[in-house]
Amino acid sequence: MSEVVATKGKPFKVFMGYDSHEDITFEVAKFSMEQRASVPVDVQPLKRTEFQKRGIYWRTQVRGVLPPACQLVSAAAMIGMRMCTCT
Repeated sequence: MSEVVATKGKPFKVFMGYDSHEDITFEVAKFSMEQRASVPVDVQPLKRTEFQKRGIYWRTQVRGVLPPACQLVSAAAMIGMRMCTCT
């Protein structure tokens, strides 16, 4: 028996990263999902500024020097992450 994943009244929620410098990228991806999804979707942006206001995200500039606690993580992974939550 298959379950109903989403309905028009209760769409499937999709959370996607959002960068204000690349708004068009978000809008194109959102439009594409809405057009191609087999069920109704509600695409919501995950905005860094909103997370920063709530104090649940912060960014430490990493320019070749890793904070001591972050040295346990490989340098390649840290550079790819663009975020360090080490204190």
